[in-house]
Amino acid sequence: MDITVSEATYNRLAALASGFETPEAVINRLIDANEIGQTKKPELLFNPANEDEFKQALLVSKQARVELFRQDGTSEEGIWKVRTLSEQSSVRANLWSGYLRNWKDKGIVRAVFTVLPA
Repeated sequence: MDITVSEATYNRLAALASGFETPEAVINRLIDANEIGQTKKPELLFNPANEDEFKQALLVSKQARVELFRQDGTSEEGIWKVRTLSEQSSVRANLWSGYLRNWKDKGIVRAVFTVLPA
């Protein structure tokens, strides 16, 4: 699906970008910032997108890049160094009890996890 915007709107959007952020990333960040009354858990996105494939790649690599997006429109990146994940472990349970602990207090609305090469 494509969305067409005027050049003026595109320029306004570009002015809100941080670094090499794509237009879609800027729009998602702005939507996140405007959500009111955060009552649901953050959206979790994995790369590879299939969670089983993500887990298998993570078991080999033992680390993933993390992008956290907050309700106030800010974001941060970090590295998740996996130490205790096993074949029997739940990726999501590890995230909720570890990297995403206190997500509500931190205002996290979305998190993107990308497996790094081994």
